[in-house]
Amino acid sequence: MSHGDACGSDGDWGHDTWDTYSNAYPRIYKHTSLPVTVFEDVEGPATTTRTRVHYSSMPGYISSVDDFYTIKGLANLVVTETSITAYDKSVLVQNEHTVFSWIRVVVANALSNDGATWVELFSKYNSGTYNNQWLVIDLSKWHAYQTPEKGFFYLVEQTPVRIITQDLTQKVVREGYFASYNQPYSKDVWHIMGYGDASKKSKKPETFHYDTCPRAVVFGKLWDVVVNTTDMAFVMGWNDLGRKVVDSAERQDSPLQSFVSAVSAGARFLGQLSTELPASDTSSLTAANGICARDDLVAGKERRAYGGIDAKIASYTSLMDYTVPLAWARAGPTDDEKPSYCWVEGDDISLKTPHYGHPECYMWDWQLMYGGLR
Repeated sequence: MSHGDACGSDGDWGHDTWDTYSNAYPRIYKHTSLPVTVFEDVEGPATTTRTRVHYSSMPGYISSVDDFYTIKGLANLVVTETSITAYDKSVLVQNEHTVFSWIRVVVANALSNDGATWVELFSKYNSGTYNNQWLVIDLSKWHAYQTPEKGFFYLVEQTPVRIITQDLTQKVVREGYFASYNQPYSKDVWHIMGYGDASKKSKKPETFHYDTCPRAVVFGKLWDVVVNTTDMAFVMGWNDLGRKVVDSAERQDSPLQSFVSAVSAGARFLGQLSTELPASDTSSLTAANGICARDDLVAGKERRAYGGIDAKIASYTSLMDYTVPLAWARAGPTDDEKPSYCWVEGDDISLKTPHYGHPECYMWDWQLMYGGLR
């Protein structure tokens, strides 16, 4: 989710990784610092700078894969994504002379000097593998209390046959936010990937459309309560399918409060946050459709150890106003308004899901991710 007051002082960005709980531990926040040689022209002098990339990941990966990156160097960017599904399997053709998605991301992160360059580099040699909806935020285009410049926000949607890019800066200016939740935004991508036919065959066709799927409904109700980074953290952990009213007192002891207060002057909790949704909007909602999914709370055959296994947030202030970028992250399935997830001996999904070395319960708070690399 990308949120920003079009003429305000700050913007916020967040991401939840959805995966099997087998991958919920260990989660690692990584920091890399790589030298980059820049040539002004072919025969001109070269200068060397460094690109620092900070990202959530797992052991053994040199890319995020989640994906959530904050980048400082030739460009100051936030890059994140959610995956889109190929319901039309005929588009899954093997492309020769291509480069895997994760490599293109690493290269684009290191060499881009703005958001447009990131899009250009990433779009070369499309492999058609790991097809995602990428959000690319260029922080150099953001100015406090001013309308963001053109090129502030690019949406990049990859399919095996085509990559479609849109500058949606004006949409963010107009609506105040953009949410990504595994649904194509472009109608062309929607058709290419087979969402149209899938929706016709489904008993719940609304779940295959960007504007009407369950998380579209939830984000549409929640986005305007995000006043600061603390509120953003609450939204990214949301799975309150009981739709209760949450009083600020229930959230004031969160460790994130002290972190945000130190970074963002005037950080506060809303007095009350009502997430009451009209009954007509909730027909497709289950714990699997929360912002941070908890499929283990779903009844019946659909219950499984799957859902949101972490959450990350950052703001313009935390990334740009300090000598090192600051972000916040929390590992494990959300336990905001819900019981913490625990592996239970004899439980069916515990037996089916590998979790050697995991803690018995996931009970972690938000932690400050300090990108202190030279």
